[in-house]
Amino acid sequence: MELVKPRLSMRQTNRCNIDADTAEAYFRIAIFVPFADSFCAHLTDRLLTHRNVLSDFMCLLPVKNLTAPTSGQVSAMKQLSESYAVDLECSSDVAVAELQVWYRQLASMQQSPRNAVEAYELCSGDAFPCITKLLQIMVRLPVTTCSSQRSFSTLRRVKTYLRSTMGTDRLNGLALLNIHRDVRVGAASILDKLAEKPRRLPFRLQ
Repeated sequence: MELVKPRLSMRQTNRCNIDADTAEAYFRIAIFVPFADSFCAHLTDRLLTHRNVLSDFMCLLPVKNLTAPTSGQVSAMKQLSESYAVDLECSSDVAVAELQVWYRQLASMQQSPRNAVEAYELCSGDAFPCITKLLQIMVRLPVTTCSSQRSFSTLRRVKTYLRSTMGTDRLNGLALLNIHRDVRVGAASILDKLAEKPRRLPFRLQ
């Protein structure tokens, strides 16, 4: 079937009314170019924006023997304090002051934290409330979106039409078992969990 460009109209409001010489030029301008532009915009929004957020959080993990934050790290801290103002409940000046004291404390230690988990274990919530909350957020940030995509694929297999009356707790449990297959669950632990609830039949578990 030969592709033919649609006819032009003087007063068209419901579709593209592009003046093109050939059908190939028409469909390139009307369909391919907008699709490629939307695809690149979605990739930028999903990958580059997430990378910028993670790069701002790297100001909480300074390099070794750095006693004071640089101007770029200070601006990153201000950006974080503005983005998470509801969670931090402090001004950007207070957050920057905590960052300076945090750098001096890490410089006095023999070994600097290698990741956000080690930094969170070293950070005191009473002395550094803003730094502690930001480290908690940093630890919980996903590196990629693979886990969320995997959960969507799992739900299509777990939540079938035969299991339409399944509760939330059971659905979450089955989904986690299907996603995290590397975690081994023994039969003894399952029986112990079932034995915690009172039942009518007197099961004897040994």
